[in-house]
Amino acid sequence: MSNNKSNSCREAFEKFITDSPQFNTNLLVKYTNGEYFSSYTRKYFQLFSAGWRAKNDQ
Repeated sequence: MSNNKSNSCREAFEKFITDSPQFNTNLLVKYTNGEYFSSYTRKYFQLFSAGWRAKNDQ
């Protein structure tokens, strides 16, 4: 994924998480390299970004 598409995907994912009724601010804590601290969030982002790529590759 190009950097611009990657940023758009991450922004959409973080909005999706923030808008969730189960939102917890700890879910979006990141290491300095940008990786999410929460293993739950990392896995969920992998799923979200796979769907994002599939949707945008059509």
